[in-house]
Amino acid sequence: PSWGVFIALFGLLFAWSPADAERRRTLRLLTVGGLAALVALYGVFTAIRAQIWGNPYRLAYFEATTHPKSPRASYDLGRMMFIMAKGPDSALSQLGMRQMEQGALLPGADLQPLQALVFMAAKNGLPVRSRWWAEMRHTIATTPMSAEDVGALYSLIHCGIDGVCRYTPADLRQLGGVLAFAVQRNPRRADLVTLQANFAANIAHDNPLAYRLMQRAVALSPGTYAYWKNLVVMQTAAGLFADARNVLERMRELDRFGIHRAEIDRLGRELAQKETETQMQGEATPPNLSQGLGEEHEIPSPPVGRAGVGRMQP
Repeated sequence: PSWGVFIALFGLLFAWSPADAERRRTLRLLTVGGLAALVALYGVFTAIRAQIWGNPYRLAYFEATTHPKSPRASYDLGRMMFIMAKGPDSALSQLGMRQMEQGALLPGADLQPLQALVFMAAKNGLPVRSRWWAEMRHTIATTPMSAEDVGALYSLIHCGIDGVCRYTPADLRQLGGVLAFAVQRNPRRADLVTLQANFAANIAHDNPLAYRLMQRAVALSPGTYAYWKNLVVMQTAAGLFADARNVLERMRELDRFGIHRAEIDRLGRELAQKETETQMQGEATPPNLSQGLGEEHEIPSPPVGRAGVGRMQP
């Protein structure tokens, strides 16, 4: 019960006054003692809760054991185990892997536990189990994809681009297949299309496919400034200067309040410089994308990008 209920009960006890003076004193003593005991009990509970909340690992463990069927609590405990582990061979790291595997099997679990398993295995040079990819496909097929799911897939792409995850060729085929399956299951999701474009440009190095996917993304979400920005970077890198100028005009239309004016001007200068250099070289740039594109950016699926052609910022 809340404090209000106890206060009301004690108020009634204080208000009730037996006719006998001895009983009256005994009742008052019991009432005061009960109130003091209640305050002490609440103090003990507060101290215990402070001890739990004061340590992230204890809090995660408490939540996971209190709510064993909660995918979020299970994932948070596994994540804290990874953070506190001293290395991939430590007992805590192994416990974290088992915790993530258990969390991935809970009803309502998203892609985050599976992403953590793939990430940690690829980062530490351990085999990435094929069943993790299969479970990802099952989750995508049976549950609506949330922002956390998109972020989980992006992190797998990003760690591959940065060289943190040491994927094998088989791992890359599996990751590409998962992304393609996600787009197939959600053909109207522009954020998933940009994820696939990110993978195609920066990991698979299939830049014509990446360009087609970014065109699809702006068609699905024509009001999203970030998608147009990614597209103009690709067009500039590919030598599609006329198309790039048209996209810059579209970006100016979307930037009604001038928030991105400096960025649009910079992209315009880069386009003019690239066009001048191409004309001076006297070479016709083929109408396909060069290796290394500016990273596409969209929250929660940040940009398709590689350093060297202008890494786009949020």
